[in-house]
Amino acid sequence: MRRDRAIEVAFIEAAARGERAFIEHVAARLEAGQELYGDQWRGRGVAELVGELLEEAADVGAWSALTLQAVDLEPLADADRLRLGALLTVAVQHAAGAHAALCSARALLAARGEVVR
Repeated sequence: MRRDRAIEVAFIEAAARGERAFIEHVAARLEAGQELYGDQWRGRGVAELVGELLEEAADVGAWSALTLQAVDLEPLADADRLRLGALLTVAVQHAAGAHAALCSARALLAARGEVVR
């Protein structure tokens, strides 16, 4: 099975609800991943890919916490610091929602006997 770019585009466009910058970034990441890894994703299986997605969602939280601390090292106005903190909070909230959805996917797979690490 080869990658189907039409499926990728349709899925991301529908799920991202018109967020063009995100859709374009995802498309670029898919192409970069293709260059680096080729079709290795095919041999990993759904359970392993869901596990990878769980790690990525947690990374958004971890990197956001570190970025919040880095904000204090930048010469920013207080209002900009507060706004950045609020934006990072939104990013973590969305990542937490993604993590919860992926935990549900892991539970579904576990009920079928598949192990997600």
